[in-house]
Amino acid sequence: NNFRIDVDYAGAYGLKIVTGATKVTMDNIVVTSTAKASRTVWIEAEKIDCSFSNSTFIVPTGSSNRSGINCTVPSAKAVQNVTLNNVLISIDETRLNADLATDYQYSDELKNRVPSYSRGITIGHSDGLKAADVEGAVVNLTMKNSAIETLYYSINIAGTNAALNLDADNSVFDGRASFNAWGG
Repeated sequence: NNFRIDVDYAGAYGLKIVTGATKVTMDNIVVTSTAKASRTVWIEAEKIDCSFSNSTFIVPTGSSNRSGINCTVPSAKAVQNVTLNNVLISIDETRLNADLATDYQYSDELKNRVPSYSRGITIGHSDGLKAADVEGAVVNLTMKNSAIETLYYSINIAGTNAALNLDADNSVFDGRASFNAWGG
């Protein structure tokens, strides 16, 4: 709790949570990544309860196809429970969509900074697996008072047969597409 990670290393990620971890709870963390980094947070655990609150995850800029949080299922038996409470996933540390009653406009400068094909959260499967190999896997995502903004896709379900259950309350999904889903 109460820490900051700034990642500036080729192919690196700020946090990686792997099989063996069963419960991870973090509060008041900031994880930033530069264009060199691959991911900000990578969850690749088989069975996990993972909770982040009052935190910020900065998606790598200057490069395409980067994510704030990757939920990568390693098998058909995987169940990942991920809770985000007052979490910002963005390219900036300051929340743009502060008031849900206001439709905020992106300036041309901000539009030009959004990395192509960037994603707030990506749901996928481990390298080397096929989509059919993870049929039956589930990611349960709960978002409260959170925002995914200034990104290409808010949530990207990428060529996988893993299921996503989403429960969102008082949260913002702001991007070119709130949900981009394509199965395997």
